[in-house]
Amino acid sequence: MDVNAVCRHWWGCIYDQYEHGTEDVKLLLDLIGPAPRNVFEACCGTGRVLVPLAQAGHSVAGMDADEGMLARLPAKAEGLENLRYSLDDALRADWGGGYDVVVLGDNTLMNIEHRDDDQAAQRLFIQKAAGALKPGGHFFLAFDHYPAPEKVFIGKSKLMKGHYGGMDDMGVSGQIFNCGGLYNPVTRIAVWASHTELTMPDGEKHIISGHGHKYVCTREDVHGWLKDAGFVIEEEFGGCDRRPFAGKPGWDILWARKAYANRALRESGLPGTWENIQRTRHPDAAKAVEYLESHWREDFDPEAVARSVNMSVRQLYNLFSHHVGMAPKAYHQKCKVEHIREKLADKNLTIAEAFAACGEDSRGWLRKVFREMTGMSPREYRANLK
Repeated sequence: MDVNAVCRHWWGCIYDQYEHGTEDVKLLLDLIGPAPRNVFEACCGTGRVLVPLAQAGHSVAGMDADEGMLARLPAKAEGLENLRYSLDDALRADWGGGYDVVVLGDNTLMNIEHRDDDQAAQRLFIQKAAGALKPGGHFFLAFDHYPAPEKVFIGKSKLMKGHYGGMDDMGVSGQIFNCGGLYNPVTRIAVWASHTELTMPDGEKHIISGHGHKYVCTREDVHGWLKDAGFVIEEEFGGCDRRPFAGKPGWDILWARKAYANRALRESGLPGTWENIQRTRHPDAAKAVEYLESHWREDFDPEAVARSVNMSVRQLYNLFSHHVGMAPKAYHQKCKVEHIREKLADKNLTIAEAFAACGEDSRGWLRKVFREMTGMSPREYRANLK
């Protein structure tokens, strides 16, 4: 018997029993507006949000790395042809693109764990949300605001019964126990120890140890990451009842729009820019990005990029998914678009001359890519420049 698999199944069932609120779903439906919209939810869990969105007529997709959670979805999604989901690690997997709305709720942002850098992983999720949205699309982000984290995460090393416990649909009963925690105010890292006690239907008992850590991001962190990723915050609430955010402990709910390209957005830093890659502190990602930026005039050659960092093409794509938030080819195209934008700022050049100065034809494939990345044609972009 795989006890860990039994525990994952138990946890999915118990989570479903405890977490069935609808207030945030109602708010989200109100913000999204009339169906149909294309919606993606990272870390969709048991489908608490996905299913009602699909029932409302939206085309929804989700992913989650927890098979115990996703096991609860098929029964709920029966008959909903506009709902699809996959078992994937949202930190590493490709989210796709062209969505009207991306959802990151249930304090998922705060709960992202990465053994190397929790903070960078949280920032990467926001970058990936920007990459998955069409220009003008919206990002729904709900996370816990902790004005005094030390009061929440520092606990005595004393065994305490946790919030979650009960029996699953296989007759397995269990209880989560917590045993103290620590918080470092300099690094803003919180760590804690826990374990789960399970009792099988035949009475056999098992104990599964656990521990956790997270970077306790601040409101200023999140606002900065959103700005860096090209978002404009349109709404901010302190609760699902739309009450204004007042800095108190509890929800910080953001409704942010992916801005259309303009000079201000360009200066703030788009997802996948060199400044963002530098902050990941991953040498291979930085080296590969530097290669693409120095070879932007050439045709995209994934083998050449992979050779520059001594890895396979598959490893290269995994590296970019994890640390850059977009595929190598997309980043190469973005470099070309950035140079076209610089040339378009020179009003002495015609649009055709601006493209030609970058070695491209204004009637070719890059014109379509330019519109996809900026949300406007080269002519509209130039007219929008101040």
